[in-house]
Amino acid sequence: MGSGTNSLLIPARFLVTIGHLVAIIMIQSTKKQNVYASLGIVSDEAFIATYGNYPHGSPFPLGSSESEASKSIDDALIVSYTCFAFDFLGMLGGFTLFFPRINLFQTLVHFIGGVYTSWFIAYGWRWESIWYIVGFTNITTALVELGMLFAIFAFKIIVY
Repeated sequence: MGSGTNSLLIPARFLVTIGHLVAIIMIQSTKKQNVYASLGIVSDEAFIATYGNYPHGSPFPLGSSESEASKSIDDALIVSYTCFAFDFLGMLGGFTLFFPRINLFQTLVHFIGGVYTSWFIAYGWRWESIWYIVGFTNITTALVELGMLFAIFAFKIIVY
């Protein structure tokens, strides 16, 4: 891959990674709908009709499955944000920015992650789906970044 390819991959990697991050941030606002989808509830009105009105204003009932689902989504978002921190460290620090194969991998995986995250939001997928998205698109890219950082700084395999 020549330098012309890398001059296209660097901005693409940045834009696609930012797009994926924005989609992950948007999950916070649709968390309730994804939990409801897991319970087979399609709206707030159906939820109130099925489970009653909760006077404390909690968006989730005190039942264990709903609170566990909400906590699981929060945990997935925390893992995702941590992985994005490693991605941005490698990219903005310039440690992996000039490796065309790394840029291509990061661009493709974050594009796929952004698309699946958008589908997760738009179609109200079950909350368990977020772990597959985070596992295959965030954790893999963070592991590649960590591997490159170890190769550069710890093992001195790649000269920086």
